[in-house]
Amino acid sequence: MAFALGKKIEKASGSRAASTGIPFSMGMVLVTLGVVYGDIGTSPMYTMKAIMSGNGGLPTMDSDVILGALSLIIWTLTLITTVKYVLVAMKADNHNEGGIFALFALVKRFGKWLILPAMIGGAALLADGILTPAVTVTTAIEGLRTIDFGMRFIGEDQAKVVVITLGILAILFLVQRAGTSSIGRAFGPLMTIWFIFLGVTGLINMGGDLNILRALNPVRGIMFLFGPINKAGMMVLGNVFLCTTGAEALYSDMGHVGKKNIFASWPFVKVCLILNYLGQGAWILANQGNAHLAAIPDLNPFFEMLPEDLRPLRRHPLHRRGHHRLARPSSPGPTRSSPRRRASTSCPTCRSPTPPRPRASSTSRWSTPSCGSAAPASSSCSGARATWRRPTGWRSPSRCS
Repeated sequence: MAFALGKKIEKASGSRAASTGIPFSMGMVLVTLGVVYGDIGTSPMYTMKAIMSGNGGLPTMDSDVILGALSLIIWTLTLITTVKYVLVAMKADNHNEGGIFALFALVKRFGKWLILPAMIGGAALLADGILTPAVTVTTAIEGLRTIDFGMRFIGEDQAKVVVITLGILAILFLVQRAGTSSIGRAFGPLMTIWFIFLGVTGLINMGGDLNILRALNPVRGIMFLFGPINKAGMMVLGNVFLCTTGAEALYSDMGHVGKKNIFASWPFVKVCLILNYLGQGAWILANQGNAHLAAIPDLNPFFEMLPEDLRPLRRHPLHRRGHHRLARPSSPGPTRSSPRRRASTSCPTCRSPTPPRPRASSTSRWSTPSCGSAAPASSSCSGARATWRRPTGWRSPSRCS
């Protein structure tokens, strides 16, 4: 039944096509990179971070976990984006237009009830359009904390991150009135550089180690999903699906950039994305036992995996490998090099240091000062008899003369 319905949709789509659509050209491929892949191109910034956080953090990331998670990501990109959207959905165009309502225009004559999945799909697309830009821009702004300038400007105040994110999103939505072509020509070169950066950094962190390529085996993803090493259970799929955020743009933006230009640009984008995910996995395996990295709150492998020599900006000490700020006890214990000293008072006559008076709960007895000074009962020199216990390493003061 589903196969017959698909045949009818494809036949109706072909009969309704009044033009050949936007033709293939390298200029339009560049526009496609700037318009279509903005969301899915930034998914490596938060996908592995979400999976790692849901499975116990960096110390629990062994090879089986990483290879399984990478396998789920790779095959999710393949099945949902490549097969579902590029190979299947893009054939169901309405006069070379795509999107949920263009699809509904093709199938509505087969049953009035089809308005229900169209409404659900439209609501899901609206929700994704609200969620994805907020997550992407917020993660990018939080990543600025890894450099000195960003840490000084933003600090630990999350309210500043929210305000900056709102400002950037407002500017982006305001400039959209310039049209798809203008936006694509402006962002196309930037997105091309971005995807090249993703692929190169992934290759650098792979370091020629081909063991990470075992993640291409779909069996590893299935074993990780249903195995005991997956601490998040089936909920891990919620984190894995982050790698496909914005994949629906390949179908919905088909009328803006043309079907052939999406066919030509997607293989380049997919290879760069997979290389970056593999590089993140290799970096996690190489730094699994690093206690300094594990101490970083909200550790993001995307921002941490770039080698120090390739960082154009100076990293903040909190995120510098081997120089992470660890929690310190408020009252460190005594050591031989620096003995612990208790606060002391002075004898009112000879000014010699004397131990402090115990708390009210103490049962110690205090006598008059041995130096004979008329000191109040609340103070006493060290020669007085007391039952308080001296801490280890404390040097007892000299007696009053």
